[in-house]
Amino acid sequence: MIMASIKRWGGFKVSLIDVFVQVYTNVCDLFVGLRAAQIHVIFMLPSRYGSFSHPLAYIEWFRPFSTIDEVVGMYKVARSTRNRERHSAVVGVNEILQACHLTPKYGSAPVDHSWTHLNVLEKSSEFFLNHYNNFHIFEMLQLECINQ
Repeated sequence: MIMASIKRWGGFKVSLIDVFVQVYTNVCDLFVGLRAAQIHVIFMLPSRYGSFSHPLAYIEWFRPFSTIDEVVGMYKVARSTRNRERHSAVVGVNEILQACHLTPKYGSAPVDHSWTHLNVLEKSSEFFLNHYNNFHIFEMLQLECINQ
């Protein structure tokens, strides 16, 4: 067992992570190389396990941005899985670019009243990247699409 110092933080649960891989989009290239991930914990390992220039974060990936929903105009995302388990990783916090807002994809059925802001990431299966909630992402997306 590895003991790590864990720092609690508040404010964001999902962030855009720079993954240095090609993510193909059908509209704009703004999100090429970026993926959403749920951050579970930020921690530092003891020095006996190596020297890291930044704290580390345990994350669970969402699938790459690929399709924009024609009705709402937002990227659709869902959990990324490997062997039917959530795809997780440990990344340096220097790879975390900024917080982002995912909103559940609501269908025609009534909304499950057990969903709260604390558990909706666990209970919903599909999401939209809400770029309207973040001025920086909204402006970048508008400029990128206009310039193409």
